[in-house]
Amino acid sequence: MKSSFQSSVVNTLAITPTRDEAIARLAAFMPNVSGYAKGRNFDRPGNQAVSEASPFLRYRLVTEREVVESVLAEYSYESAEKFIQEICWRTYWKGYLEMRPGIWERYKVDNQALHDNLEVDLQNRLEKARRGQTGIDCFDDWVQQLVTTGWLHNHTRMWFASIWIFTLKLPWQAGAALFLEHLLDGDAASNTLSWRWVAGLHTRGKHYLARADNINRYTDGRYNPQGLLNESAAPLPPDGAFESVPFAKVALLRDVHLPSLSCCPAGLLVIPDDLTPESGELSETPFSSICVLSGNDVMDSFNASPKVRAFCEGAVADSADRLAAHWDGKVTECQGEVIPTVGRASPDNVGRRERMRVYGGSVNCWVDGVVTWARNEHLKSVWYLRPPVGPWGDAMDDLRSALKAQGIKVFEYRRRWDSLHWPHATAGYFRFKDGLQDRLNRLLG
Repeated sequence: MKSSFQSSVVNTLAITPTRDEAIARLAAFMPNVSGYAKGRNFDRPGNQAVSEASPFLRYRLVTEREVVESVLAEYSYESAEKFIQEICWRTYWKGYLEMRPGIWERYKVDNQALHDNLEVDLQNRLEKARRGQTGIDCFDDWVQQLVTTGWLHNHTRMWFASIWIFTLKLPWQAGAALFLEHLLDGDAASNTLSWRWVAGLHTRGKHYLARADNINRYTDGRYNPQGLLNESAAPLPPDGAFESVPFAKVALLRDVHLPSLSCCPAGLLVIPDDLTPESGELSETPFSSICVLSGNDVMDSFNASPKVRAFCEGAVADSADRLAAHWDGKVTECQGEVIPTVGRASPDNVGRRERMRVYGGSVNCWVDGVVTWARNEHLKSVWYLRPPVGPWGDAMDDLRSALKAQGIKVFEYRRRWDSLHWPHATAGYFRFKDGLQDRLNRLLG
């Protein structure tokens, strides 16, 4: 049968990983916010009911706070409630995983075990699914869309995961790994926990089953896999309890914070999980040098596709240019093993007496690249927004140890948005969203 694949995404192949693009897309979508609730579940070509903001939010080229503020500037909370709630799902997932990092650790262990002990039959079935050769037309087309564009509609992701787990009977961990490999907006929290939710592991006994009539309805009849899906499967059995742990202690910035002279020269490390520090609490803090790098080793840790790598590297390059403009600096490009030495910060400089140096690019070993930057600049302290649980977070223990071994102080911060919302991700999303409007009122005024 000839494939009926037609991407539901507008210009995803030509997506530009910049803040300007994020803001432009948000502005173009703004007139459609009021119709979001009615049309959001439809996966159709050119669907104007979805914002396609997720790749930009994933790297915080635009922040959740900025999106919600923009929406509330034009709509009442009630008229935009569904869209705001969907934006905050990413916040909820991050908070939930931050308190239960054991879920991420278990996922990595399980994936490695699958890789090391893969039986021939399972390997063959996984390969057929990954190549889109299952014989289920909708699923096979979605595989092609995923690999080709790096994006799938959210409803389609749910159908995909359900078919993978309950019809094809494949390990959910392998499906989550496939998504993380290819999705431009893939992050550890949203991806891992969404797959667990579909499987029935996030909310005990509650799973999601893809049904042919539902797929037929919300794809406008493009697909109708009658008789091909397991529509009566039970949830996966529980895989253990994951105890909640306290949040890591970090500083919360409220006003402009000036590094003390004992910490100068001070450098700002910008981690790919949050590429817009000039928008928010650190925007007026003076620094002597800035480092914003992607790391090939970190991308290798989850087998990132060429498209995901290119998007991340493009977002990093855009961040470096913006940070240089914001802090009146100049970008020095780093590549592979090369971290140029173009100068050193003077001890009494706090970003005002000499021109800022911004180091940007992609390096082979991220921790080594950051430490080389800090050492070359003779920094006494490095500041950063602490990354959430995930691939970049996994690298932080090594980085902290390496910087401290060089006698460089480390200062970790968290955005007020995260500090306010994450502690409420204690159970299901419905409990999280119960106080969402009140929290937004307190945060945004």
